[in-house]
Amino acid sequence: MDKLTWFKFTPSDWMMGKIQRCSVETRGMFMNLCCLYWNKECDLSVEDAEIEVDEKPFKEMVKKKVVLIDGDNIRISFLDEQMEEILETSEKRRDAANKRWAKKNAKAMQVHASALQNDADKSKSKSKKREELEKSKEEYTVGSSNEQPQPPKRQRKVFKPPTLQEVSTYCQERNNTVNAQQWIDHYTSNGWMVGKNKMKDWKAAVRTWERNNINNEKNGFGKDTSRGAQSTRIGIQDYD
Repeated sequence: MDKLTWFKFTPSDWMMGKIQRCSVETRGMFMNLCCLYWNKECDLSVEDAEIEVDEKPFKEMVKKKVVLIDGDNIRISFLDEQMEEILETSEKRRDAANKRWAKKNAKAMQVHASALQNDADKSKSKSKKREELEKSKEEYTVGSSNEQPQPPKRQRKVFKPPTLQEVSTYCQERNNTVNAQQWIDHYTSNGWMVGKNKMKDWKAAVRTWERNNINNEKNGFGKDTSRGAQSTRIGIQDYD
């Protein structure tokens, strides 16, 4: 409790009170005792009271019932009443302050809870929108796939030059007189080019040599198998 700076003193109570039964000296000592009693927040022992006002005035106060004995402590009625009023008022103020703080804290907690709930709702809404977007993408992808199936992409075939054995075997299968070694040497030397284009089908090139009777100079057909004639015919048609 804050330090008590004053107490009520009513002249009429003083003039009409029991203190008037005491001597003038005892009345003065009583005022000193009241001040000490108040400063001790109405909690003063009999021993301390006797030391403060001396034994004789103290006993007179007790005898005239101006001061009461309560066990080891003394009691001064009019100061005890004031102290009870102060304590009651202080308790009421404390309760009121606690209620205000409790109300304020409750409101603050409610605001905080509302903010958290709003954040949670926003997060939930965003999550739901993302799920709906992903679902829409999946449905669109599945629908597009069902409505317009995409044909498989054709892999581009890379030309691979044949071996001498492959060419010889193919010439034997066709029963032609194309010289496999000469055919290999010719296309190896020009980078496997057919005219200005890269060769795509070596078997077609063999068949072209076969139709143009290249390498048949000894077959008795009388075909012109000179290098110039061969070059002309190969450049004109190398495919069926």
